[in-house]
Amino acid sequence: MKKTTFILALLLLFIGWQANSQITTYPYSEDFEAGDGGWVADNTNNGTWALGLPAAVVINSAASGANSWVTNLTGNYNANDDSFVTSPVFDLSSLTAPTVSFNIWYEAEFSWDGAVFQSSIDGGATWQNVGALGDPNWYNDGTINGGPGGQQVGWTGRNGSGSNGWINVNHALDGLIGQTNVIFRFAFASDGSGQDDGFAFDDVSVFNTNCPNPTAITAAGITATSVDLSWALGGTEAAWEVVVQPAGTGAPTGAGDPATDNTLYTDNTLTPATDYEVYVRANCGTDLSVWSGPITFTTACAVFTPDYLQDFTTIPANCWDVADNGDATTGPTD
Repeated sequence: MKKTTFILALLLLFIGWQANSQITTYPYSEDFEAGDGGWVADNTNNGTWALGLPAAVVINSAASGANSWVTNLTGNYNANDDSFVTSPVFDLSSLTAPTVSFNIWYEAEFSWDGAVFQSSIDGGATWQNVGALGDPNWYNDGTINGGPGGQQVGWTGRNGSGSNGWINVNHALDGLIGQTNVIFRFAFASDGSGQDDGFAFDDVSVFNTNCPNPTAITAAGITATSVDLSWALGGTEAAWEVVVQPAGTGAPTGAGDPATDNTLYTDNTLTPATDYEVYVRANCGTDLSVWSGPITFTTACAVFTPDYLQDFTTIPANCWDVADNGDATTGPTD
């Protein structure tokens, strides 16, 4: 009996060591079908994170297979939730351009409750957001009152403004290149009212991108119908794809226009007095980088030729000025 107990203790110790051992082999992929894979929930502060088959009203399936992490498998998250799920330790020193990818589903009170993806290089003493608001295919709000991970940026939204199903997101881990002890976490937080199904994640991958994304996109020489763009190389690539589109369109879902000069790319097909956003990605021949951007700019005003329509959805409308005194009867006095 004692021998059996001793063997069981050793087996449990070995399993625990495996679950928490450092990740050094890439590409890394975890779909949670064989268990938690060393990802650990901390539900100390009103959390309800669980691994299994989601079966709530909105979040009602796994992204793949039968298991996903979700804030509550069968119902709403709690009020005043401040919880998270932490990853195993990753040694990224062998990767020259590490990238993370995963599937998420969120249904949480917009700008009050939400989630964020963070990293730590000091054993969890301090945490930093991976990526920033405005990065392509990433966070959608910067004013989450509940404060996931001790700050306000992340994924949030419900009743149509949530993710509306599983979506895949990815981000370059530029700031973690060369780091040997990296921990990730999905942090979720809520305020005191308005609970929903919450946040779920699945199919986490960490891999080396053979095609690093470009950086430092700059817009210059802006006229009524054109803009000059430039950007810094992500690696040694010599070709790129560029997308210039109306502001607010979001991360591109298809290919962009080809470019072969990162110091000057001119788009002269623009509309006067219009807000635009720019995305750029590298084309390395056999691989494409993730999109960089967006940066935004507004084209200059021009002489308008009828037909012309201005509905004053925004005040002041582009190319219109608002006086700081006078009234509708007398008109402006300056």
